[in-house]
Amino acid sequence: GVPFEMKNLITEKVVPYIKQHFQLENIYHHTIVTAGIGESLLAEIIATWEENLAIENISLAYLPQLGSVRLRLSKIANKDTDVVVAVKDQIEKLKKIIPQYIISEDESVQLIDVVVNELLNKSATVSFAESCTGGLFTQKFTQREGASKYLKGGAVTYATESKVRILNVSSKTIDEFSVVSEQVAKEMALGAQRIYESTYAIATTGNAGPLKGDSDQEVGTVCIAIASPNGVYAETFQLGQPRNKVIELAVQKGLMLLYK
Repeated sequence: GVPFEMKNLITEKVVPYIKQHFQLENIYHHTIVTAGIGESLLAEIIATWEENLAIENISLAYLPQLGSVRLRLSKIANKDTDVVVAVKDQIEKLKKIIPQYIISEDESVQLIDVVVNELLNKSATVSFAESCTGGLFTQKFTQREGASKYLKGGAVTYATESKVRILNVSSKTIDEFSVVSEQVAKEMALGAQRIYESTYAIATTGNAGPLKGDSDQEVGTVCIAIASPNGVYAETFQLGQPRNKVIELAVQKGLMLLYK
């Protein structure tokens, strides 16, 4: 039926009926949120741990999203305490295997939420110099309440000349390494950090596709740089296609660099 009608029937009629007429087992779910690693590689790393879950009759579900993988453990038992203890014991073992990839035990938390909390805790600020991501970084941060406490600003320098004129990227660097390069991304990040006087600055330059644009780099190539108080760092990613996936994944990769 109509969604709101069904929700009402389930809540007011179906669930109470089931509870009244059937003996129910206890089921417990616990979710671990990971980021910075793909589902396939994650499965390889925790394969032995996952196999041992069967001994405790615990099931595991992989719930991948762009930029993160949620691991949901579930167990059914006769007593609530038995369920919780068994699952939490396995979670502690998991934390020792992949501590660098676990960002939360709250399934509603996204990577950007963790990054924002870290910025606030450190009284740090961030700015952006975006090319292929077209302002998506800045948009995602401004969607969070209180963004003015940590977001200094962002520049969408999509055209090559904009990178030179606004961010002071060297034309020589562009000519030598191409506009889609780690060297250019670094200069973009340093330019944003200087202009906005932010603690951190993230820069993106890439070929999101379907055409190559001003660079000969393969479509799907994105260079991301982060300027920090300790220097500037850049990394190159091949994010495939289609275009919207490349742009969204680039943001997730940048968030992970900032988180680290």
